[in-house]
Amino acid sequence: MTTETFTKLITQNFNSVSGDSTNAKATKLCSTLFDNFSFTVNARTLTRYYNQYVLNTEEKRTPEKDIVEMLCKNVGYTNFEMYKKQFARTEDFQKRNYARLVFSIFIVSAVIAIGIVLVSNLTSDNCITWNGESYVDYDCAFNKHPQTNNDVLRVTASTKSYRNLKKIVVYDTTTIKKAEKPIVWYGKSEKGEVQFFNTYGIHPVTGKTLKECSYLIRNNYGISTDD
Repeated sequence: MTTETFTKLITQNFNSVSGDSTNAKATKLCSTLFDNFSFTVNARTLTRYYNQYVLNTEEKRTPEKDIVEMLCKNVGYTNFEMYKKQFARTEDFQKRNYARLVFSIFIVSAVIAIGIVLVSNLTSDNCITWNGESYVDYDCAFNKHPQTNNDVLRVTASTKSYRNLKKIVVYDTTTIKKAEKPIVWYGKSEKGEVQFFNTYGIHPVTGKTLKECSYLIRNNYGISTDD
């Protein structure tokens, strides 16, 4: 017999009777057991069980088998084995329900988070466009810049970092790494020209991912200092 199972059983029995105190309920429970099953038990014994397993105010002692059987019958079960099986099924059902609840909360939270991002993306009042050298603020009423034909982008969680991107001039002697980390990136324009940028990102015109600048690229496409 597990402590948890008997704790539930004794709790159910005490909850099935009325009384102002544990002793009063124990006395009433003794009367119920005698009236319904002609079973005699001392109220002090039931009080001790309640104190031991529910209130945890006394050292736990193994309850007498015949008393356990009668307590099971008092709450509608044939014997303790039947009660134990039902308790296990109930516990398993509660665990499954808890797992479903946690999963449902996760799904709802994810949907809310995605909704917030989407709403933020759609309702941003700030827009930027590429002017050939960097991203600058521009009127959201336009989809493209009328002179450059470059896209006008809303500033969102995914595009706000674009403001940091700048086209830079690179010489064949320019430092391209600091502490072994790249500080220069490159990409090709629509005409195939190699262009250099100050940070990782997306090429503002072609939309292709910028690549880390190597010494070979710098030496071949950077401005020669020998000129």
